[in-house]
Amino acid sequence: MKTKQKHIFIVDDDEFILWILKARFEKENYKVTLSSNVDDAYFKVNVIKPSVMLLDIVLPGMNGLDFMNMVHSRLIAEHVPVVIMSALTQPGVMQTAYKLGAKAYITKPFSMDYAYEIVDRISTIEHSYIS
Repeated sequence: MKTKQKHIFIVDDDEFILWILKARFEKENYKVTLSSNVDDAYFKVNVIKPSVMLLDIVLPGMNGLDFMNMVHSRLIAEHVPVVIMSALTQPGVMQTAYKLGAKAYITKPFSMDYAYEIVDRISTIEHSYIS
C-alpha cells in the first residue's frame, strides 16, 4: 500500500527561513508550499491540502494568529494542524496560539532538526486520522 506524500505549507516573511525549511522538509520527501505573506497564504490554503502548516506570527498585513483564526473560523483549512514558529515568547502569546488550535509552538531561533521532528510527529498523527 502506497502512503500519501506529506505536504507542509510554510508561511514566514523571512525568505532565508522559508528556503532553509524547504530544503530540510524536501530532504525528508515532503511536498513543500511556501508563502511570505497572508494574502498569498490565504489564496494557497484554499487551493492546497497540506498535512500541516508551519506559521510565523509576525507577518506583514496580519499576524499569524489572526490568520489562523480566520482560516479556521471560515472552515477553509479547519482540518490542517498548525505549528506556530515565532521569536515571541510571552506566555500570553503562546497561550493564545494554543487556544486558537495550534498543535505546537516552536520558538525562534530553532534547529531545523527540531522543527522537522515536531512537524513530522504532528503531521503523522493528524495524517493517520484523516487517511
